[in-house]
Amino acid sequence: MGLQQSKMLPTKTADDLINKLPRSTLRETLVKTLEMLGRGQFNEFKERLSGWDVSPGYERIPMGSLQGADVGKVADLIIDYYKNSYGVKVTLGVLGAIGAKSAANHLEKIKEMSL
Repeated sequence: MGLQQSKMLPTKTADDLINKLPRSTLRETLVKTLEMLGRGQFNEFKERLSGWDVSPGYERIPMGSLQGADVGKVADLIIDYYKNSYGVKVTLGVLGAIGAKSAANHLEKIKEMSL
């Protein structure tokens, strides 16, 4: 019994850190990301988001809530429906689906900087 057990410290993941971000910080990040989209891409983003296949335990954001919504309202809806890390995951998925590579890269860089 002379050997001490080594203690393993838990590894922080980007999701862990994103989940601890204040709502205002995540909202600002999502708003800046969505502002990178042109009007047509933003409308396509909202259409895709309303039909996005979400994980069990989550609900799709109804198109009625997204119609006429500006980037701030859409960011609020993403956070309200999906919380922090899953909201970022959904946003990245939708951005990828509409071919918004620069916006997706921007959000991915912010996510990586959280580490």
